[in-house]
Amino acid sequence: MHGILGIITKDLDGLGNFLELLFYNRPHGTKDVRTKHLKLGVTAFLRGQNSGANTVKMGHIIELIYNHHQSQPPTWSVTSHFHTKVHTPTYPMHVVAGEDGRHCRASAQRFSGESRPSDSGKPPVGSLATHNLVFAPRRLHSFYAPTPLYRYSPSPPFLYSTLSSWALVLVAKEARKQIGNLTKNDPTNLTDTTQLRASTNGHTANTVVANWEKLTENLSIPKVARRYEVHGRVPWYLTEMVSAPMKARAIVIQVGAISSFVLFCNRYASGYLALPLVVWQFACKSHVDEERVFSKFGLTVHDTTACACLDSLSVSGLTKLRKDVAEGVASGEMRWQYVLDNVQEWCRQRDLRLGRQDVLKVGCATTAILLKDCAPGAFVLQDHLDRVMKQECRDMTTESLWDDIDWDYIHELTALHWVHILVTFIPQLAHLRKEVEAALNSPRMTKLRLHYRKSVFQCLGINGEREVETPGMMRSVLDFEG
Repeated sequence: MHGILGIITKDLDGLGNFLELLFYNRPHGTKDVRTKHLKLGVTAFLRGQNSGANTVKMGHIIELIYNHHQSQPPTWSVTSHFHTKVHTPTYPMHVVAGEDGRHCRASAQRFSGESRPSDSGKPPVGSLATHNLVFAPRRLHSFYAPTPLYRYSPSPPFLYSTLSSWALVLVAKEARKQIGNLTKNDPTNLTDTTQLRASTNGHTANTVVANWEKLTENLSIPKVARRYEVHGRVPWYLTEMVSAPMKARAIVIQVGAISSFVLFCNRYASGYLALPLVVWQFACKSHVDEERVFSKFGLTVHDTTACACLDSLSVSGLTKLRKDVAEGVASGEMRWQYVLDNVQEWCRQRDLRLGRQDVLKVGCATTAILLKDCAPGAFVLQDHLDRVMKQECRDMTTESLWDDIDWDYIHELTALHWVHILVTFIPQLAHLRKEVEAALNSPRMTKLRLHYRKSVFQCLGINGEREVETPGMMRSVLDFEG
């Protein structure tokens, strides 16, 4: 070992030159002067294809170099106030020019991404420790360093800081790349809603415009989190590491952070969270200033985009409603039901001039509700009239209705609900919770359980008619039916 190291030091002027020649990466199109045996050996080593169970891999070498005590800057002679002022641009240069200050700066800034020159045009010693890849092959530095390459080097850097800075820049570049990929639509999936548009003028082909189904599907934190975890693994891992606590972390924090990054990189990539969230804010009647603040943070799109999206949703929803109703009428089905009710809104006057006062606005609003699990003739008027004429229920009385009720089932179900409340809120009875839930989910108790589904509504707007007046009610019904 000593003989080989002596030959390397004597003939190649150091171990660094030997390693640079050993791992020489020839430019494309030039002749490779290495021997075949050398190329095969280096290739097998870098690819981890060396034979043997105890063969040392490249990862072991990097770990040994990184954790070697000679590669780390010494901290025994550094005072604590150096660390507190390591990021201060006005810190005196002569203080950190010495060996103690240099070691402190190299140790404290090994994971920093800064590299700023000083007032004299030469880089500070701390920034040399951060981006000291100048001592690595120049091709490697020119590819990874995001800042200009400085040739000024008053002292040799420590490899611990070099590897830390190189890894930081490499991970940052990959995170930036994956965030950029998250802003693009999948070209193989025409229904991808990454770039979900609030409206379109028809000039762009294959534009995905927002509708109620897409907004409902996208406003799901677990679904968005799964998308980020699969297609943006580096940003997801970084946000997972910095979010706290680690044991019971909330993925909504990661989704919110990555969504703001994605929207900032591409304002059209609003399909993850930005567009559904701003529509939800409008539905909750959030203040316009709150929407603007969320937009500044990159969590939602602007209020103008939200209004354009709502207009587009109204047009597309009404078109779909008319088409579905026409198909139902043609086939004799009642697919939609309508609910009409009066609405009021107390409008306060902000301009208190003479003759202006607060006003109570009244009107009628109608909502169309999609019917599911209905028989084809369930709401046909003629069928109802025919059944009335048959007088099949002429013998029905209050006593017969009372006898038709399954009172045993109602009493058992009510008792189980009360027992479930007790075992849920009393710690001493918590061990019985599984048995009570199993009894609630038994076939006996679930014979009338409805299927889990989300109701589909379509608002038909508001008019200024008065429901309490007969002419107003008639005009309101004719307005909505038209």
